[in-house]
Amino acid sequence: MKRLSTLALIVLLIEISGCKDTPSPIPPDDAPTAKNEHPLPEAPARPTLPPQDPDPDALHVAKLDFERGDFPAVAAALGPLVTSLTGDTQIRAHGIAMALLSLSAGAEIAEMGKENSEIALTDAARLGDPEVQQYARLAHGAYLVGVMEATEAESDLTVAVNLEGTAQNLARLYLARALLGQAFDEENKLVNPGMLGKAKAQYETVLEHAATEAMQGRAETGLAALAKHRKDRAARCSSAASATRHFLAAEASEYLKEAPQILAKGC
Repeated sequence: MKRLSTLALIVLLIEISGCKDTPSPIPPDDAPTAKNEHPLPEAPARPTLPPQDPDPDALHVAKLDFERGDFPAVAAALGPLVTSLTGDTQIRAHGIAMALLSLSAGAEIAEMGKENSEIALTDAARLGDPEVQQYARLAHGAYLVGVMEATEAESDLTVAVNLEGTAQNLARLYLARALLGQAFDEENKLVNPGMLGKAKAQYETVLEHAATEAMQGRAETGLAALAKHRKDRAARCSSAASATRHFLAAEASEYLKEAPQILAKGC
């Protein structure tokens, strides 16, 4: 199994947390079209589903708990909830809940997030709701980051970032991780330095759009790790100190606070 670089390992402490599909060109109206002698069967129509129930308050609370690194709180709140979300009007809530459970379960052991992420993907496909798709792609991409399938993770996470929804910024954090995973080879040698710049841009965008102290802390931790790699002591110390301040304000878990403490050594 490929080992993560020291830089990536530091970033993974944040929450232990390819490409856009290119559309086929559309021919002009007068352009000849090729005849397909063996057309694929049409996809079955999605069954008509009733309007979805409003999201339970527990979903919003669980997302904030996840951002703060309180993974046991997410499991305690959503574990019992998903067993009651069985109706056709509750697919949206069920899909988002399973994605959050996947993220929390996989935060320390990536493989633990696999099954729930796949359930979330199934709910997303069934419902066609963009935000459920966003959460499902995020959860599956996060699982792939954790098992070091960075290229495949980038594909999932790019989709998640480009969808509208409340998980967009969280998806950017994981996308930064997927990019970092492609920067180094199996010997932890930097082989794709361009990925570092792309990851930095994602962290900066998270910081710009962060709505909570916890998300600001996560972004600053990523920036501090990148500064450490390029041996920029001033930037490392500044970002690490900022991350610690944000985590303290957010009452984040000790788990999240550990990374900036490591990065602040020698400041």
